[in-house]
Amino acid sequence: MNPTDGSGPSSGKLEPPGVDGGSHGGRPIRVAHRGGNGRRALRRAIELGLDWIEADVWLHYGRLVARHDRTLWRLPLSYSRSSLQLHLAPSIVLDTLLRATAGTPTRVLIDLKGRHPGLPGAIVRLLERRDALARTALCGQEWEPLEAVQRLNPDVRVFFSLGRPEHLDTYLARLREGSAPPLASCYHGLITPETAAALTDAGATVIAWTVDSEARARQLLSWGVDGITSNDYAMLARLSAPSAGPSAPSPGRSPTA
Repeated sequence: MNPTDGSGPSSGKLEPPGVDGGSHGGRPIRVAHRGGNGRRALRRAIELGLDWIEADVWLHYGRLVARHDRTLWRLPLSYSRSSLQLHLAPSIVLDTLLRATAGTPTRVLIDLKGRHPGLPGAIVRLLERRDALARTALCGQEWEPLEAVQRLNPDVRVFFSLGRPEHLDTYLARLREGSAPPLASCYHGLITPETAAALTDAGATVIAWTVDSEARARQLLSWGVDGITSNDYAMLARLSAPSAGPSAPSPGRSPTA
């Protein structure tokens, strides 16, 4: 898989920032999972020189905020299907992430959350105002907001996130007909040697999420996957080195975005 020539934000293939040459300069694209959702994680990802931080971004009362779960009105409470959490520290806003990563090799992968009708426009306006198109990309399992963003500005790069088997089948069909971007963020449990080959043969850059086993990460890379999203930032940093470990375990069964 050859990277693009880096001619612009809308280029198909991605490569790690600052790396030139074939096959991503000999190392994978390394994405810090939820690296933009908290200040400590953000500092750690930048210190390690990881290529991308992922941030879950919602439009909340007019502000683009980074957090994984939904919140209760304006209260400092977030909730998911299984938990309710109190947050004493203020949420990070996307503008802060863009300013914190400016001048570093670390870029921002924005995972769009929710279906607020104003989210696509708010994202595009901020990226344009910060001149951040070249150092950001968007992703999400809801593809319609991503397509709305690209209608507003075709130069915004988007990944279609693939979390279920039907996502994979639909994405491959659309990619072959030219109606999907050549960038995919795929749950690692969906990836086999055959699906990895199908994606890469169709011209897609593929980042696997969320992979916290180094053996599994190296297995996926050996199948041709371009990058890894992980909670283990030290492991991501080690992926620059050749493997000396045992064979990888079998894929997990439950996707965790």
